[in-house]
Amino acid sequence: MPRREKRASRKDAALTPHRTSLVALCCLFALTVLVYGSIWQAEFVSFDDPQLILENPQLRDLSPAGLVAIFTPRPGASYQPLRVLSYGIDWKLFGTSATGYHAHNLLLHLLAACCFFLFLQQLLADRDREMRVTIGLFATALFLLHPVQVESVAWASSRKYGLLVVCVLGSCYCLLRWVRSKHWPWYVASLALAIASAGASPFGTTMVAVVWAILAMQPGLSWRKTFLGALPFSICMVAALPLFMTSEATAADQDLSVIKGSSVTNCGLGLRTFAMLGTYVRSLGMPAWLNARYVDVVQISWTFPLLWLGAVAACGLIALTIVCWRKGERLPAFCLFWITATGAPVSGLVPISTLVADRYVYLPGVGVWLLVGYGLARAVRPPTSRLIVLALLACILAVPTRSRTQVWQNSIALWEDCVRKDARNHRAHSSLATEYGSIGRTELALEHFQKAIQLNDHDAFSYYNLGLLLAQLGRDAEAQLQFSHALKLKPNHSDVLNNLGVTHLRLGQLDQARQLFLRATEQEAQLALPHIHLGGILATKGDFTGAAAHYQTALSLEPGSLKALDGVARLAQTQGNHEDAIEPLRSILRERPNHAPAHNSLGNVLMQLGRYREAAECYQAAATLRPDLAGLRQNLEKARAMAESPGPDTNIQLPN
Repeated sequence: MPRREKRASRKDAALTPHRTSLVALCCLFALTVLVYGSIWQAEFVSFDDPQLILENPQLRDLSPAGLVAIFTPRPGASYQPLRVLSYGIDWKLFGTSATGYHAHNLLLHLLAACCFFLFLQQLLADRDREMRVTIGLFATALFLLHPVQVESVAWASSRKYGLLVVCVLGSCYCLLRWVRSKHWPWYVASLALAIASAGASPFGTTMVAVVWAILAMQPGLSWRKTFLGALPFSICMVAALPLFMTSEATAADQDLSVIKGSSVTNCGLGLRTFAMLGTYVRSLGMPAWLNARYVDVVQISWTFPLLWLGAVAACGLIALTIVCWRKGERLPAFCLFWITATGAPVSGLVPISTLVADRYVYLPGVGVWLLVGYGLARAVRPPTSRLIVLALLACILAVPTRSRTQVWQNSIALWEDCVRKDARNHRAHSSLATEYGSIGRTELALEHFQKAIQLNDHDAFSYYNLGLLLAQLGRDAEAQLQFSHALKLKPNHSDVLNNLGVTHLRLGQLDQARQLFLRATEQEAQLALPHIHLGGILATKGDFTGAAAHYQTALSLEPGSLKALDGVARLAQTQGNHEDAIEPLRSILRERPNHAPAHNSLGNVLMQLGRYREAAECYQAAATLRPDLAGLRQNLEKARAMAESPGPDTNIQLPN
């Protein structure tokens, strides 16, 4: 063979679809890692990260008993055990360092993209290899690099969406491998991943509709085999539905962000759904409008622009599907079905805390990326042109995506971006005010709280957080007013009841405080804090038996609770049982060795028992940590003096 022909044959072999796809995929993955590089320095944000990760006691225990607790449904909590387990593993590996959690999210994103590409190669097996590789590359590039995906990757609390999509696409891939090969291990793997998707998120129950669609569009597969193949999936998902619906509804009732005002419930469901669809279409087509918190409550009318955008998009997609179906092309119909089936839970039909969010696109977007990838592959024919278009598409998407990741660096950057994108966003103003308050910028915080309430005076979230800020500033009467407003909107919310009770307690209104704390325990029986406050009130009234019972209840609900242990110690001191006060205080110090008030209190107890040298050591430890504690210096000097020449009287009067 002539040298030129050999060289040409080697060149053709190097440009086979298989090798091209591998090189292109590696380039896309490398570009994705580069684009998301800023998340390594990102912090946890105040948007659910504290509740789901930093303050979640379930993450601390991965023992057999702890794993059983994770997979056991709890009243008032959404059932997502796979998400909790993944956070628990991260907690063991990384503790409170946000970097590991973000790396885990990015790894899931890359794994989901890999599953997406492999799934498409199986789904499009009836097409020529070059076409299915091209569609797969375009669709995977959109999945990896579109800015709307940033929230699902850069936000630590969106872990469940990465787990969900990995499980769903992995299940779909295994299902198609079973159809092609008839090897039952593939079917078992597909069913197991489908069940795991439901464990990652309740949205995983939509997997059953996807299974039916995939099996129904397989040529040569009879309806009997389709039914038998989809039946186990249907049984598992339908059996899980009551569990998810109950837990989600209970959790939503305890969420301050779920607003049941007339502006939501009185607008037609169809109008709201089209307006939500219009928001997603705008986010996909014009990513400059992306927002971490869209305005939920809007007065929807026929003149609302996003309503018409959503209606036009829906009609256009349906028309495209019909035209393609008549021409024998079923792929657009599958894409439409995927979008509809997986997007149904976030279409406003099911009560959820947030009506519109970028993360909700992560699973339904698979249908969108496949449809757009199919369109691009049909429009661009020459192989070289396809590679050029793919490279241009990736680079164009990388720029806004990189910029979007900067928004998720910290809480203030996140909420400032939300306010900048939409000054009418009352929730963003309220969240930004909370962040300003946490860093001492009180005037700005109060300004944004007032703006939030001005924009929506039916949002319990704003009143509640304003009350918390005022309480921190010692303005208890004003805080009480804000908590009262929140309670009118959320009359059964345990946190509102508890904090309103605290303001009454600080103002000396013990009876009103006691009633509110009792109501809080009725609404959420697993809450320890109201029991601690009730113990303090009863101790003040001289009911030591009742106080002890509440403290023990608090400790049973929250073992090792520092406030409960402190209450037990104070109660023992009040009754003159100083020996009984030592162990609770030592328990506090074992948990938090740098807790200066506990060192000081233990010093007081030891002084009463005549153990002056030990008391001096406790006072010294407290003085090292908190030299500003009232009366500490006098107590330290007295303890040292008594240790040098102890007297017979051990009933020492200490400064308050």
